[in-house]
Amino acid sequence: KMEWLQYYIASTDKHIQLSDGSTVDPNLLDRVILVDPALSKAKTACDTSLVVTGLDHLNRIFILDIWSKISSWDVYLEQLADMAKYWRARIVIENVLFSKLLEPLLKPLLAKRGIWAPIELIRPDSSKVARIRALTPIFAENRVFIHRRFGKFIEQYSRFPQHMRRIDILDAFAMGPKVWRTGEEPGNDAEPTFEEFYAAAGIDEGKNPVTGY
Repeated sequence: KMEWLQYYIASTDKHIQLSDGSTVDPNLLDRVILVDPALSKAKTACDTSLVVTGLDHLNRIFILDIWSKISSWDVYLEQLADMAKYWRARIVIENVLFSKLLEPLLKPLLAKRGIWAPIELIRPDSSKVARIRALTPIFAENRVFIHRRFGKFIEQYSRFPQHMRRIDILDAFAMGPKVWRTGEEPGNDAEPTFEEFYAAAGIDEGKNPVTGY
């Protein structure tokens, strides 16, 4: 239902401002980029969708950024790197047949640009439609907050399930419940150290935190 969606506005001090006047610090959110990759560049192909989300200490989900287009891999990887740098976010990629081809391309790009972002591949455990339907309680509890400028998401949300051909952004967002972590409570202003960030992301001991090797 459309009334389940909650909206926020970005204030000048870069905090998230809610309709009740309260604010949320994005730096306290657990930030993750959810990636639904698409291989084909045909006009009838699905979009590659990147959805940046942040979870706060109250388990509210904030949709911070969205990029969804049919594009070449180099354009999409550069966009993904830009988002990872700006948001200091983990990267989660749906483990479809060709996803493993992305890691050897993405890791050197991140390292070259000095971006440290953990990469995780997750395997879908149900159909696309089933994963999206499973989000219903989260929306019904008014826990999802979005900016009105993200019209593509709102359009896909409003049409589901009557129109299911273009639901790539919803599909990317539906990976969230498997990887979201509760954010920090206000009052803790300390930025995580390099080591703390990677320890929290579950990087295996002995691997280079930039390249992952």
